[in-house]
Amino acid sequence: MPQALRVEKKSVEMRENERAGDMERWKEIKTKKETKKRNVCHFQWKQREGSVTLYAGMQKAESRMHNHRTALPDYLIQENSPSDHSISYEEAMKR
Repeated sequence: MPQALRVEKKSVEMRENERAGDMERWKEIKTKKETKKRNVCHFQWKQREGSVTLYAGMQKAESRMHNHRTALPDYLIQENSPSDHSISYEEAMKR
């Protein structure tokens, strides 16, 4: 029995070490992502030179518009229907 206890204790320690490693990797990835996001926003801001809307703000507005559009019923969203933009095949053949 002491051998089984020793093996179990070893596996518990190994699991704890793995968790610690996972947390370190997770923190590292998180800081990389935050830094990248900050750099992208700053770069986009510099590109516009003086415009008021930040890149992140524009993304928020776009996602809000997307959510709003998807919440509308289909019969209200007609701008993508083919009849609005082009004539039908039959009409083209008549001409």
